[in-house]
Amino acid sequence: MVTTSINASVAAAADGCQARRTPDGVTGTDPGGIATGPDAILAFQYAYYVLRSGSIASQFVAGDASNVANPATIQSGIDSLPVGTRYCVQVGRITPGDDDHWAVKVIQQLPGELQDAFTQTVTTRTVGSRTLITSIVEE
Repeated sequence: MVTTSINASVAAAADGCQARRTPDGVTGTDPGGIATGPDAILAFQYAYYVLRSGSIASQFVAGDASNVANPATIQSGIDSLPVGTRYCVQVGRITPGDDDHWAVKVIQQLPGELQDAFTQTVTTRTVGSRTLITSIVEE
């Protein structure tokens, strides 16, 4: 597992991005992990924007994921963004009590530019103590 610095996470936060965590979702740029769906989503985005690694991002994706790009394609997307691109992730439940389906808004801010946002529906699955992404659908 990759260890990271919280300072890198704070430096990567888009303007106005405030870290919050509730039982129904998270907002911020935390390094995430594999404990919950929101943690896996944060970890994927952290690998994308801060670590800039498609192979690390792929570690948070299930091997049988239906429509998530392979590491090389993820890396190509990362490489298309300038170094210093900042971001903020907002993850919320789609349905109360559902731990597998998440509405995700990613705010992206290229250096010297205004923010842009895009939305996704992300599905996760927990097996044992490991939660991974099984689907990402762009809205």
